[in-house]
Amino acid sequence: MWSSTASRADVAALVPEVAAVAASGDPVAGELLAQAVAELEGHVLTILSPWQRAPTIALGGGLLQEGGPLRGAVEQALGAHHLHLLDRAPDPARGAARKVLLL
Repeated sequence: MWSSTASRADVAALVPEVAAVAASGDPVAGELLAQAVAELEGHVLTILSPWQRAPTIALGGGLLQEGGPLRGAVEQALGAHHLHLLDRAPDPARGAARKVLLL
């Protein structure tokens, strides 16, 4: 079975196609996207649960980059929790430099 041997990249490559079908009104594709967004939302909320004050959330990767097929729905889901999202693409070098300054 393909799904048992597919890499994460293989599965992620299907998302733009599923998003296009969902946009045309297919309810099954729409539900798949809704479930994916709910899972991502749950992961973020779980990671943030021990924090007193949530940090700024950076969305990165092909599916979540600006214009990516999951970006808008994830922004909306996280916005419902009043989480602050980084308003630019994450910069890995900037993040690494910030970590070094904290050492």
